[in-house]
Amino acid sequence: MDYTIEVVSAMPPGVNHGHFPSWKRIIKAKNVYDALSQYKQQMAYKLPSNTHFTVKITDANGLSEEVVL
Repeated sequence: MDYTIEVVSAMPPGVNHGHFPSWKRIIKAKNVYDALSQYKQQMAYKLPSNTHFTVKITDANGLSEEVVL
C-alpha cells in the first residue's frame, strides 16, 4: 500500500518550516510501521537529530493519523 508522510510540526520550534514541503514522501510499505521506519531511514540525513517531528501519515484509502517521530 502507498503511504504519504508529511511533516506538520517540529519541537523545538526553531526548525525552518520552509523545509516541510520538501520532506513529504510517498512510500510503498506493508503497513504503517514499515512506512514510518522507511521514512526515518530515508530522512535521517535531513531531519535534525535533536528535534521531534509530528508527521501526518495517510494511507491509500485516505485514512490519516499524526505520529511523533
